[in-house]
Parts: sequence; structure tokens; C-alpha cells
Amino acid sequence: MEKSIREKILELPRPITRKLSDIADDLNATRQYVYQIVQEEGIPYIPWGIKKRKFCRNKKCTNLTPSVYRVYCDKCKGNQYYIRRKGEYRPCSYCGKPVYRRKSLLDRLKTGNVFCKSIHMGLFHKRGAIHEHNVLTN
Repeated sequence: MEKSIREKILELPRPITRKLSDIADDLNATRQYVYQIVQEEGIPYIPWGIKKRKFCRNKKCTNLTPSVYRVYCDKCKGNQYYIRRKGEYRPCSYCGKPVYRRKSLLDRLKTGNVFCKSIHMGLFHKRGAIHEHNVLTN
């Protein structure tokens, strides 16, 4: 005795992750009929399928993300701003305070001097000019 379309649909693995149109093609039925049976029986149906979780975007981390839509795991979530940064910290040439600068900016520096405030740049150059003036006069 051959099973009815309803019985074949009820035997499908739960939750249904395939497209209803694909199931209907396999069973020689309409997509709407398959949909009605799924709704009547309360079969769990995920129309877009089960997506695989991704690995954390942090290169030093091997954890999986808790959701398909997240790019960082729970451990790296709070530090994602710092993880994405590609530059480096250099000490301010005037006061010595660590200053973050992008890699592209560091590549363009001619003197290699990094400043945490624009006024420090003026003071640094003024101090250098005064120092040179004192050396020449003595």
C-alpha cells in the first residue's frame, strides 16, 4: 500500500529546512498543498534553512560565533574595536604618552615624530629651535 502525500510529509525530519517547492516537486504535489499540511500539523519549518555558524573574525581566536549574524564570539565581542585596528602605539615625541596611529599615517611620516596633541608638535619644534639657538650662541 502506497503512502499518501500527507503521510510522506509527516515522515520528513524535523524541523523542515528544505524549500517547500522542492518537497512538492519530489512528492508530485503543489507547494501550496505542502504548505497547508505543514501549517495544519504544526510542523516546525525554517524557510531559509539552518545556517552554519561562523568562526570569530579575530585571527587569534578559534571560537564559533553564537549567531550566524554576529562576526565576533562572546569573548572577543568587547574588544572588537581594538581587534580591527591595524596601526600601532608609539610614544609622543614631546611627553612620551602612548599614541595610536594608523599604519597609513605611520608610512607617510617623514621625521618619525608622533604627537598626542597638536600643541605638542609646536612646543617640540620650538624647543628644538631654542636648543639649536643655544648651541650656536655658546
